[in-house]
Amino acid sequence: MKIRVLSSFEKDVLKVKNKKLAIQLQEVIEIPENSASLAEVNHLKKIKSKGSYYRIRV
Repeated sequence: MKIRVLSSFEKDVLKVKNKKLAIQLQEVIEIPENSASLAEVNHLKKIKSKGSYYRIRV
């Protein structure tokens, strides 16, 4: 599956100093990339807006 993230999110991830949190973020980003459908992704919620946007809580 193809995912897109905001550039501000990418900058925020690079600033993370906590190694445990950085590992969690990496895992959360890899899960949708490796899944075949949205149903396979845990903690996924559709955002109420025009378009197909989702969020995942860490």
